[in-house]
Amino acid sequence: MLSYKFMKALRYVRAHQRTLPSFFSLELRKLDVLGALGAVSLTLLAVAHMVIKGTAVGLDSAVFFYPMYHYLGSSLRSGEIPVWNPFLFSGFPFAASPQSGWMYLPAMAFFTLLSLSEAAKTYILFHWVVSAIAVYVLARDLGLSVSGSVLASVAYSINGFSYERTVCCFAYSGVYTWVPVALLGCERAIKTRELLNKWIWIAISSFSLAQIFSAWPGQGFYYGFLLIASYLTFRILVFPEHRSGIIARITQLLSTGIIMGILAFGLGAADILPKLSFLSQSNLASGYTLQQAGVHSGWTILESLSLLGPTTWYLGVTVFSLALAAPFLVRTRYMTPFWIVWMFACLVLASRSQTLLHLILYEFLPMFRSLHPHDPERIMMTFYIAPSLLAGSTITYLLQLDRKRIKRKVYWLILVPPILLAFITAYAASQITIYVSIILLVFSIGLGIYIVNPSAQNKILLTLLVLACVFADLYIVNNHVQAQRLQTRMVYALRKVNLESYYSSTKAVKFLRSQGPNYTFRFFGYDPRLRWFPGKADPSIPPPGILYRYLWMDYRTKILLVNNRALVTGIQDIQGYNPLQLSSYDSFFGVINGQSQEYRSTYVLQRGLSSPLLDLLNARYVITLRSFGPNFPEYESLEKTSRLVYEDSTIRIWERQTALPRAWIVHSWQNAPYEEVLHILANNALDFRKIALVEGLESHIQDINPSDDAVTIDHYSQSRITLTTKSHLPGMLILSEVYYPDWRAYLDGKPVNIYRAYGLLRAVTIPAGEHKIEFRYESKSLEYGLIISISFYLLVASLLLSKLLTYAKSRTMDNIRGRSIDIRN
Repeated sequence: MLSYKFMKALRYVRAHQRTLPSFFSLELRKLDVLGALGAVSLTLLAVAHMVIKGTAVGLDSAVFFYPMYHYLGSSLRSGEIPVWNPFLFSGFPFAASPQSGWMYLPAMAFFTLLSLSEAAKTYILFHWVVSAIAVYVLARDLGLSVSGSVLASVAYSINGFSYERTVCCFAYSGVYTWVPVALLGCERAIKTRELLNKWIWIAISSFSLAQIFSAWPGQGFYYGFLLIASYLTFRILVFPEHRSGIIARITQLLSTGIIMGILAFGLGAADILPKLSFLSQSNLASGYTLQQAGVHSGWTILESLSLLGPTTWYLGVTVFSLALAAPFLVRTRYMTPFWIVWMFACLVLASRSQTLLHLILYEFLPMFRSLHPHDPERIMMTFYIAPSLLAGSTITYLLQLDRKRIKRKVYWLILVPPILLAFITAYAASQITIYVSIILLVFSIGLGIYIVNPSAQNKILLTLLVLACVFADLYIVNNHVQAQRLQTRMVYALRKVNLESYYSSTKAVKFLRSQGPNYTFRFFGYDPRLRWFPGKADPSIPPPGILYRYLWMDYRTKILLVNNRALVTGIQDIQGYNPLQLSSYDSFFGVINGQSQEYRSTYVLQRGLSSPLLDLLNARYVITLRSFGPNFPEYESLEKTSRLVYEDSTIRIWERQTALPRAWIVHSWQNAPYEEVLHILANNALDFRKIALVEGLESHIQDINPSDDAVTIDHYSQSRITLTTKSHLPGMLILSEVYYPDWRAYLDGKPVNIYRAYGLLRAVTIPAGEHKIEFRYESKSLEYGLIISISFYLLVASLLLSKLLTYAKSRTMDNIRGRSIDIRN
């Protein structure tokens, strides 16, 4: 009986799906152009203040993304591929680093061509505009009216999630923007029968997937891919565009999915291959550990109500009320069943408790178990498109009504906003609920008037009223939330800054630049007081809390040159902040500090300030606040091993007397497997100028005075280092640069092995005499990836060119036929 009802419902769904109009030809209608312009205009009206008289920034954009993108753009402007970043963590792979911006085309284009401030504003607005247009076109292609599509576009572009994440957290906006573009490509690829058009639309989806991977190759890509794959499966198997059997539909699904996957991989190969290579060397090679995932991740049922309260997750009560009515009014049209299923799936997966859906996905999806438990509410980045399109579907349905077609169920829609009004008043009784209550009241009255009398004039009034209410609802609540955060000095609040001034040089920068070329020393800023603890106890954040990052607007973090400022100043730092780091560096710092840190942070802690391992990193200068003095227990050790070389009213700069140079020669080395090196370093005092710990090379011990040895650096760039060595006896060159497998060494032009010294640095054996040694970054994964990506981009360009030529030829033939008819007449 149940199977019979299911098949009956399925036939009903398919019958109604085939009646949907097919939109989006090259001959765009004027009304659609106006609709798209309207959606973009409303979006820009809501967010324009973010880029006027400064740029709104958040924690992640200020501390991570802008410094990374600045380095990306400056490297590309100089004609170099940013393969290596020598300015953080004593050096780490840049192009291979997730979220570095490499192969994310908007970041590469804007931050290469424009100044930092102009690039930031253009970058932010670009994502809002693209998401607004993409959702509008997708909605129209699904059959929604112009008014419904504009509503869906505005609801998606300026909800609380998009409003904040587009400014503060570029990884989110990179996923959020390209998901509707990918869905549009899927929809058009399914609908079109012309082979060339099908390939072009598949290529658009593939390009979007590649961009999502470049923006956020971890959870962001996984969630975006899940949505796109689910949509494609549902659309082909359940809502097929053309009548066909199950075998034909499965074949179509597999062929479309495989082609899309191959194209996505090809377009993103220059990004995917290096990142996969780096992942195996990173601190998250096996995904998040239980400790890193945290014990407070995910939503409770009460916390999920933040979608309707004044928070950064705000969906909009007007949008929610319209989306809530869609299943009852629209039923199966406009892919409504899929959006409902996806909406509830996101809410379930965002929950803190483990459900049956969790267990199924953990069992069948690779790496989902290790990725998803870390802030599972992040899946909500793919949630908002569902209620946005459902709200647009409801308006489309209402605008098609006339007095003869009004059904009793429509009247129930009038009751939804008042119920929500009572709910919001009870849930978040504050001044902002007064404004929301007024908006809902006006919305309810207007909706009631229209349902009673759905005349042509009232259709226009309803369209304007609904758009105004949705816009006002989202705009007022979003700005209230940010104002409230600023008042309470929340670390996540958005703040308006002048980026040129925010990243401007300080007195410390000017002093350090005067001390010689940036490759002759490294520095670090230090003050253990600048730390932050979350509101709840979190085992993933050991004492002393999270240093510096959450105090990104505190002037003290600026003068200490922490929070990745080295990428902008061009002075090499041993510290840094990055979600992924080399596991060898993370472990090495664990020995320096005698404890682990929050996995994204690498900073010198109190115990680490006196560690002799800092000498290996060429850490010559330490910046402290002037208030850092004898009342700190670690001050005495710093004063003993360092001399004060600079002082002003705010900071002191100390020169560490024991710091080793960037390169030196030893004549003794001990073979030590990597697993033992850290233990030896932690429990033994070694003279690093005389002996090295090396893995993979037979021990060689001899007592020789290295004073006659000499090493000079002839050339230093991110991808090539050239040195000249002079030594009377054979020895080993130690280069204080982080070991990574993609570096190659050449002795007098001939390749030689690079050994890992002290579990971290590069080492090369050298014969006696004078020699030229060259280190080159030669990444096969990046090289092959670039070849593959360029080939696939050329393939896509040829498809677009073929389409343009075909279109131009058809227009020419139409004109010729038109002239022929005129002559005959």
